[in-house]
Amino acid sequence: MTLEVTTVVTETDEEDDSFLKQVLGMTARPAPPMLAIGQILDEAYLIEEQIGEGGMGRVYRARDIRLERDVAIKVHVVVAINGQRWSLREAAALAQLSHPNVVTVFEVGTWTEHPWVAMEYVRGGTVRSWIAETTRTAREILAMFIAAGRGLAAANAAGIVHRDFKPDNVLVTADGQPRVADFGLALELAKSSEHANLVMGTPAYMAPEQWTRGAVGPAADQFAFAVALWEALSGERPYRGTTEHELVEAFASAPPAPKRPMLRHVEAALRRALARDPLARWPTLAPLLDELARDPQRT
Repeated sequence: MTLEVTTVVTETDEEDDSFLKQVLGMTARPAPPMLAIGQILDEAYLIEEQIGEGGMGRVYRARDIRLERDVAIKVHVVVAINGQRWSLREAAALAQLSHPNVVTVFEVGTWTEHPWVAMEYVRGGTVRSWIAETTRTAREILAMFIAAGRGLAAANAAGIVHRDFKPDNVLVTADGQPRVADFGLALELAKSSEHANLVMGTPAYMAPEQWTRGAVGPAADQFAFAVALWEALSGERPYRGTTEHELVEAFASAPPAPKRPMLRHVEAALRRALARDPLARWPTLAPLLDELARDPQRT
């Protein structure tokens, strides 16, 4: 029997783009579908401007003409891999999730066979831009990531695995509150067996089991969260590589000493979350976040 494997990878920089082309041998994706400014989608959303574009689709700011509020509309490029059912299922699950650190999903639909999701419009940048805009203390970075982690943990508890957590997928509101967004690769755990042969995520943040096509669960989100926080605190990611071989080889060893020193209990907690074996990581994100929030001076 022939096993067909489909790979979906998102990228954040030239290094990951090179990885995409050279290692995975993927052909260039078709351009994400484009809505016209002034177009009314689904008789409800007036498209006002494009605010983002990535490997998985385009994002627009739109006006909900029924409720008179701004929303963000993401139109997905993916239509293969049961693309419509996949995104609609993911969005329906997210619509049931209400958490202050998760972007709220309002409605889903399709346009020219491309799934779209209408969600909360967050004015502000991403965690990556938030870190870059000024000097941040380790305490500020920890607080930001712990709050974002609470949202990710809530999604996991609702049966949703993000699969692509990274600083670019956490939005920061004008008053400094993080919102985990872009669950475009999320799957309901109960139905994840349908997608067992998919390799999905951004290479730099993917857990080892995502490369080996093993069972992918909340532990993969925990690994990605730890990579992102390690990077934010130390200035570089714990595992470096531009090819699958280099990354997999790096996973065989413990991360080197961080470029910038961390609090001892924080580094120890992240090292556990970065374990190659998912079972060796924290049972869930919640105890990891509690440990990161612990103040040793008060113990």
